[in-house]
Amino acid sequence: MSKSNFILYTLAYVGIAALLAFIGGPDILNGGRAINTKPEVFNKVKRIDLKYNNLDIHPLMRNRLNLDIVTNKKIVHFQYYIPDEKHKTLLGVLKKENLIKNEEEFFNSLPISFNTVELSFINTLEVIYNKEKLVYLAINKETILGSIPNVKKGIIICLGYFITILGWSGLLLLPIGAYFQIKDNEEHGTTIYVPNRLEGIKNFFKIFTKK
Repeated sequence: MSKSNFILYTLAYVGIAALLAFIGGPDILNGGRAINTKPEVFNKVKRIDLKYNNLDIHPLMRNRLNLDIVTNKKIVHFQYYIPDEKHKTLLGVLKKENLIKNEEEFFNSLPISFNTVELSFINTLEVIYNKEKLVYLAINKETILGSIPNVKKGIIICLGYFITILGWSGLLLLPIGAYFQIKDNEEHGTTIYVPNRLEGIKNFFKIFTKK
């Protein structure tokens, strides 16, 4: 490879490394940090309205159990997709409080509402929203929907750090590697080429082992 082409390739890789170090990595890192993991807590539930969508509507909206939970501060709306069977946790809570007898009777009675007196057993309602999407809901510490996204947040933050470090490593290693390749070419006539990542790492450590 000619020296001019080698320099152009090196500059291109340095540009990519700069994008990772200054834009890609930090953007992912900030996105991870922005993920909310602290529940908003409500101590009073005024009403829960449940409605089952299954007939005379668009096929994509069928088999959906719609819930509106009216608290003293806001209305929490979400859906269960019945084939996923994730609604069974909620039904278990309602059954434990003798608000329903069984699943069949529950669906036959829809739409249905539970009032403040019937819901007096609810001491805490916890919700987490991320970008206006409900990702977690719990009644009296029992998860009803989703989960607290601690793992997701941790993974994204680690990925952001990794990409940022990768970018900064490229900004450090690429110019150093290019310098020593050009120097070896001028002094010893060695071939100039763009090394793969493994060779680049090896060349970097050779800097510290040269006598």
